[in-house]
Amino acid sequence: MKTVFGFVVIGAGVYLLVLFFLYMFQERLIFLPSAGLTDTPAAAGLEYEEIYLDTEDGIRIHGWWVESEFEKPAVIFFHGNAGNISGRVSIVEAFHRLGYPVFIVDYRGYGLSEGRPSEEGLYKDADAVWKWVADKGFSADEIVVVGRSMGGAIAAYVAAKYQPAALALESTFTSIADIAAGIYPIFPVRLLARVEMPTLEFMNQFDGPVLIGHSPADEVVPYSHGRNLLDEAGDRATWFELEGGHNDGFFRSRNAWDLAYGEFLDKIRDGLKEVQ
Repeated sequence: MKTVFGFVVIGAGVYLLVLFFLYMFQERLIFLPSAGLTDTPAAAGLEYEEIYLDTEDGIRIHGWWVESEFEKPAVIFFHGNAGNISGRVSIVEAFHRLGYPVFIVDYRGYGLSEGRPSEEGLYKDADAVWKWVADKGFSADEIVVVGRSMGGAIAAYVAAKYQPAALALESTFTSIADIAAGIYPIFPVRLLARVEMPTLEFMNQFDGPVLIGHSPADEVVPYSHGRNLLDEAGDRATWFELEGGHNDGFFRSRNAWDLAYGEFLDKIRDGLKEVQ
């Protein structure tokens, strides 16, 4: 009996220790930045502008602006939770190849950006990016926000707050709590979550068209998250299917990706022409 009681005590202690770890260190589990850059758009033969922005709380963040054939709409791209923008040159090249200008930024603590990442901090970074693009002369209906993985939550935040022309979500979760509940089913992670990133909630506060892409083979963000976003978006959503895993879906789905984004962005561009 004492042995059983001892195992129960040890088990309870381990359980509480894991709870403490999940609560205290969740930012370190979610945000996985890399410092320094290993590449630039020049590697893809692109001319680009180095941009440094100051956020409202005094953090300086870094990004790239790349012009392209069509003046409008402009694409703002928000990347995922790991690495930095130097690992996303291919996405900049892809939007450029489709003919659209693109701004890509590193969140605080990533790449050459100052500071330390946090949910509220990333929203402030996104606010600074939006202001820069708006100050460059783009109105809300001339901007498309795109997010991949965690970046989808940031893009959805921007869409909810500023109501741009369109929103695109790739391999994106409905919320951090929903992801955590799937990974740690025996823990009350919804009660522990200090980082929320409620993509679905933000998306529902946006009134415009939404492009959603996800792979059935995504091993990080389950396919069901993409389908749930699609169901919630209803008639204003366009779906395209990615192939491969979470980190190689873009590379393994280039034809589908090009077709989906080409048609999506061209509709926005054509709508702007009609207004003019």
